[in-house]
Amino acid sequence: MKIKDKLLSQHNISSKFGAFKDILIMSFVWVSIINFILVGAIAYNTTIRPSLPDNFSWVSPWVFVGAMAIVFLTIMFVEWKWIYPSYYAFRNRQEYEHQNLLRRDIKRIEKRQKAIMKKLGIEDKEEKE
Repeated sequence: MKIKDKLLSQHNISSKFGAFKDILIMSFVWVSIINFILVGAIAYNTTIRPSLPDNFSWVSPWVFVGAMAIVFLTIMFVEWKWIYPSYYAFRNRQEYEHQNLLRRDIKRIEKRQKAIMKKLGIEDKEEKE
């Protein structure tokens, strides 16, 4: 095995570490939303509102919240439209390669099916093609 292969190969440390990391990241989504709201409120009161020219007095806190909501919804749309499919394509490939329980079960089912088909004298037409 080459050094590059040893360095770049993946190793399963423990599923508990992966579970902890997954839950931690999922929790940070909520913390990040709260942080986004608080930073937006502080930015509006300390920086944005005082620096607005007089002709922009119509930019009330609610207009700012609406603008932030539009930005947030745009980010969500981009995530859903392009990033999400790419993310799950990558996850599916990783899960297929690394100790996938369904893959193991399917192999066991195929082995049993072949044994049953052999006993019944049924040929598998797909294997010949």
